[in-house]
Amino acid sequence: MKFGFLFLLLALAMAVAAVRGGPWAWLLFYPAFSFGVVSAAYVFSAPGVFGKRFDGKRSKLKTLHVLP
Repeated sequence: MKFGFLFLLLALAMAVAAVRGGPWAWLLFYPAFSFGVVSAAYVFSAPGVFGKRFDGKRSKLKTLHVLP
């Protein structure tokens, strides 16, 4: 749960930096969104967000989704 709130704070910080920054700062929305998704996965205990199966492994397609 504490990691969820930490990632939420990082997501909010990135989003604020993206809004207040210069013309290239809009690129910070991508990591802000990523940190938000990770935060939601930690807070709601949803390992399926990362594409994990019940045995803890990921399919190759789901692995491509979580790459940056």
